[in-house]
Amino acid sequence: MVVSFMSMKRTKDRDSLGHRLYLSRDDLQWSRGELAEKAGVSPGHIAKLERGDVKNVTIELAFALADTLGVSRAYLLGLSDKITPEGPDLDDLDELTREFLNVYQQLSDDKKKTLLNLAQMLRRSDEPRIIGKE
Repeated sequence: MVVSFMSMKRTKDRDSLGHRLYLSRDDLQWSRGELAEKAGVSPGHIAKLERGDVKNVTIELAFALADTLGVSRAYLLGLSDKITPEGPDLDDLDELTREFLNVYQQLSDDKKKTLLNLAQMLRRSDEPRIIGKE
């Protein structure tokens, strides 16, 4: 039995941008060339993105791909399982939040968990405390 690299990658990392990009393109029955032409990038770059070879994807490119594919930007970035672009989108976020999400999307799962724990700790540090209670 021959298992392609793409199917192994999809099974291993289902929330990655590459996997979601592949699924969205496949749902539309588009070739890499068709997506590349519509999004204004090369077919080779699409292939590298789908394989996960490109780790530093700009938020602008991710947004352009999501818009071209007709999926929500949050879905393509792995921030939501909601595929359709309904309601407020990442465009509504301020520049600092967009940059944070761009960096977050590039982190490993372990580092994402660490960052989430740190953010929760920072949020809790702002909560009022009763002296003498932990």
